[in-house]
Amino acid sequence: MKNEITSLELLAEINKFRKEEGIKKELLHKTLLAIIRDEFSEEINEQNILPVEYKDKKGEKRPMFILTLSQARQVLVRESKFVRRAVIHFLEKLENQGLENKEQKKLPFQVQEIKPTTWRGQPVLELQQLSKMIGVPDVNLHWYAKRKKLTLKFDNLKAYKEENSNKNYSSVSAISLLYKPNVISICKRYGLYNKYKDFIDNYFKTNNLVEYKGKANDEFEHLMAEATRIKANLLKEKAEIEEKLMKLNKMGLTN
Repeated sequence: MKNEITSLELLAEINKFRKEEGIKKELLHKTLLAIIRDEFSEEINEQNILPVEYKDKKGEKRPMFILTLSQARQVLVRESKFVRRAVIHFLEKLENQGLENKEQKKLPFQVQEIKPTTWRGQPVLELQQLSKMIGVPDVNLHWYAKRKKLTLKFDNLKAYKEENSNKNYSSVSAISLLYKPNVISICKRYGLYNKYKDFIDNYFKTNNLVEYKGKANDEFEHLMAEATRIKANLLKEKAEIEEKLMKLNKMGLTN
């Protein structure tokens, strides 16, 4: 939010409007610094306002002040009415711009209240939910995400519904899910990452992880599938060996 202005920036505006008014004499920076020191002598003595350094065109270090917009207005009392009003109008525009930017950074209440869903214990964001949140049509997100998204159907969808039983999925036949890197990528593509960064970090934080109760079942099913595959291979090899023995037997080559 723009709520401050340097003495150099203020000087540039003062001299711009002095020129518009027809005043040929420009205000020098050292003169403006003297005015600031006089106007805010108590604040400077109490170290509430301190000078900072900058490098001029020659690379030499020079002092300047960083003022609040309210303090900048106070400095203008020594300028003409025209210059004072013009610079104050400029400062008001800065202030309003800062307020607009602050409002834009605020997320809608419903976005802040979105509860994380998980898939096998990992936080995920439903593509449809992201679409509503950032105001981008879901068809665009489906196209952009392509293979990066995870679409659940049938048994996997049923498992997802059970894992997130606090939500109503009665009429849903498929759900597309996004992990954190995918959400970040999409938001960056549409220039919205800075706006939603805090929300994303909070939504996917580690304490949103939950224990995946189906993990043991998955491992068991994997082992069963592997055992079935090995058994099938052994039966196939056994059949091949028996076939070869029968051929050898017919040829009288076995005892």
